[in-house]
Amino acid sequence: MDKQYWTAERLNLPYDQWSKASVDQLKTKVRDSKWRLGYHIQPESGLLNDPNGFSYYNHQWHLFYQSFPFGPVHGLKSWAHLVSPDLIHWQDVHQPMIPDSSNDRNGCYSGSALPINDQLFLMYTGNIWDNGVRKAKQNGAFVNQDNQITKLAHPLIDQPSEGITGNFRDPQIIKHANYYYAIIGAQTDNRRGEILVYRSKYLDHGWYYYRKLDIGTNDLGYMVECPNLVFIDGRPVIIFCPQGMSHKHLKYANKYPNTYIVGKDFNWDKMKFINPSKIQQLDNGFESYATQAINAPDGRVLEVSWIGMPDLEEPDAEDGWTNALSLVRELSLDGEQLTQKPAAENKGLSDHELKSINGMEVPKQCLLDFAPTENKGSQFAITSGESHLLIDVDDDNNRLTLHRLNKNGNEEQRIINMDTAKVSDCQIYLDNSLFEIYINGGEKLMSGRVFFSHSVINATWIDCQAVELTQLKKLN
Repeated sequence: MDKQYWTAERLNLPYDQWSKASVDQLKTKVRDSKWRLGYHIQPESGLLNDPNGFSYYNHQWHLFYQSFPFGPVHGLKSWAHLVSPDLIHWQDVHQPMIPDSSNDRNGCYSGSALPINDQLFLMYTGNIWDNGVRKAKQNGAFVNQDNQITKLAHPLIDQPSEGITGNFRDPQIIKHANYYYAIIGAQTDNRRGEILVYRSKYLDHGWYYYRKLDIGTNDLGYMVECPNLVFIDGRPVIIFCPQGMSHKHLKYANKYPNTYIVGKDFNWDKMKFINPSKIQQLDNGFESYATQAINAPDGRVLEVSWIGMPDLEEPDAEDGWTNALSLVRELSLDGEQLTQKPAAENKGLSDHELKSINGMEVPKQCLLDFAPTENKGSQFAITSGESHLLIDVDDDNNRLTLHRLNKNGNEEQRIINMDTAKVSDCQIYLDNSLFEIYINGGEKLMSGRVFFSHSVINATWIDCQAVELTQLKKLN
């Protein structure tokens, strides 16, 4: 970040003080970006982070995201608003929710959505700084069928309960029986992460602190972000980001983990998981955070993630934008483990199959499938000049290692110790500077960004079979 340009004053400049010409100029720069994505959601300009308000309303899917459209930095946040008929073709309605009230003057932070009759209700955190002290209000807004947003004049929750700091955010609103519930990430005065539950019989007033969400562990780091409670075949699953969690309880390589816990059952009166599993990583890749999951009206459980990470600067920022969202995925359970697969609608991304030849050039938007040869040391590499993504399968130790070497020469790796006996198949979605790797039909997932050093990309492999290459559509 250019700190000389991005002063505190500029980062917090009200939206109506930015010129349209400057934004249009930035959008043109982004359209010409060499890192531009073909079928993943990326910002038209500036920065994207957490997915928000994922929902189905008025015969279409709605998805918002945290946005700062004036530059690739974390400035004054708004909610950009997208709609889709099919989860792959997304259109920005250009009616964002911006920080323009006393209840959200320093940013419209993350939240969720709930369809109510003929409107979509949004619950979100209003970020406020008062003489250097962070405060947070949980606010409400309605979206009508013309996608116009009307904020409530009063906050739903004016301040957190006693013993909670101003780090109190990311409400997920759900309805059960006669109550609306808000699941909220929080930090205590002694810097411990917690997940709090508020509830009300009424949507737009009457909210009160109910109790903590009991998920079977007290080590939630120093702050919990983006908690999401969903139910798969009646079983509760909590997806959340426990910043600063001890490595004694979960081994993770990223700065901040993206995790989940599965329960056998759920007690709504006590807000308690019955027989909770151990905490597990949702994504074993390099960049994945702030996942938002929903129980969709068609019975599926769907999720979308921010393919990025707090406090991380990427090369795409040089072109006036940064970060992206994952494909929409469908969740299922295999015992106490989540399986994550691209939602069925993603099959609509396929354009045509190409002949697979070892060493071949591959399109920047493509799907690569392969199966490691059993009892061999299989490798599959996507290379460009000196940079690469390399999948190394070690059958003897039931281990998969992903190596990433970006154009800057920085080499990293992530290791998965497989829960099943072998790696049977891998599916790689490549989108120029973003990848998603699904292992054993979604038993494991590895996502992230990759910034190749050259424009030509090749695929090579050793001891792999059933290699298939599919050209994917470029929709952006």
